Amino acid sequence: MMETEPVAPLLNRRGFLRYALALLSGPAWAQTGDQAGPRLLAPVSCKGKHYLAVSDDPTAAPRLIPTPMRGHALLLDARHPDEVLMIARRPGTLAVRVSLQAGSVIQTWDAGEDRHFFGHACLSADGRYIFVAENNIETGQGVISVRDGRSFAVLQEYPSHGIGPHELLLLPDGHTLAVANGGVSTLPETGRVKLNRGRFDSNLAYVDSRNGRLIDRQPVMMPQLSLRHLALAADGTVAAALQYEGDRQQAGVPLVAIHRPGKSMMLAHAPQAAWDAMHHYAASIAYDAHDRLFVISCPLGNQLAYWSVNGDFVGMMEIPKVSGIAFTKKGGYASNEHGALLALDLSQPAAQAVQQQVGWMWDNHLYPGTADPGA
Repeated sequence: MMETEPVAPLLNRRGFLRYALALLSGPAWAQTGDQAGPRLLAPVSCKGKHYLAVSDDPTAAPRLIPTPMRGHALLLDARHPDEVLMIARRPGTLAVRVSLQAGSVIQTWDAGEDRHFFGHACLSADGRYIFVAENNIETGQGVISVRDGRSFAVLQEYPSHGIGPHELLLLPDGHTLAVANGGVSTLPETGRVKLNRGRFDSNLAYVDSRNGRLIDRQPVMMPQLSLRHLALAADGTVAAALQYEGDRQQAGVPLVAIHRPGKSMMLAHAPQAAWDAMHHYAASIAYDAHDRLFVISCPLGNQLAYWSVNGDFVGMMEIPKVSGIAFTKKGGYASNEHGALLALDLSQPAAQAVQQQVGWMWDNHLYPGTADPGA
């Protein structure tokens, strides 16, 4: 890892008291009195095979459900708590529905002719529709497909208003989609090779899910930065995790953007040493509703870093090859590419490993179950 000056977390009085109590009483997951703990789900890979990992107890080995492809994002719907929809990572063409009770894939779909997925989708407010980020292979333009929530049949398509749409979220108004157009052009036959490196046009687009109308489009303010993943705060603030595709010697490259309704998107603040320690790459982002923090994982830099909803840097901790992040009512968790699952308390200087699965690689995203979403 690049040598940097240490960057200390900034603790307020409340955070300091939580930190002191944690030292006396152990990690947050141990304080609940519930040995089962929250259910966590994630795509994982092991020995060249791919699975959905399902955990009811974060201290015990999850059960594995085989999947035909490497998944990226999961869709969970409280109306169908036994089911999980998994989308293949970019530029895959498969999506599957998994039954947790049966422990198997019960439906499989292909993206369709001249289409591939970017790994992400989201549900409509009533669960009737699935909005999927896709690529029109023929034109290279991003597409949002509107699919039936049960059959996955394509009902409509809208432009994503950019290239390489990655994560998309439904905002609290129930109809506006926030879409991270990463600007990355890919094809299934060339895999994850970025075909337009050096000509990125990344933006955060707001699209009316009812008709595809572009409501707003916020460009990235720095060339070679690519928006990938999104998180939503309770007040409607959207944060984006970014990846830098430019000169690897460039110092102080920001990896978080913040957009508040009615304002221009801004790049978050952090000391140069902190940005440099993240090595130009953020893999995932999540919102901690308890502490009102946006949190990113940076596996290349072995760092977990966090900001206030205003974009002010709060702190970071070192976690080797950290990947997924999830916050539940019983605490926060992070996973890594070496098979570890860790309990998080962001007022503490380090995470605590609660399990280690040899040979596993947790994917970039970790999800709380529908029975125990983030507080």
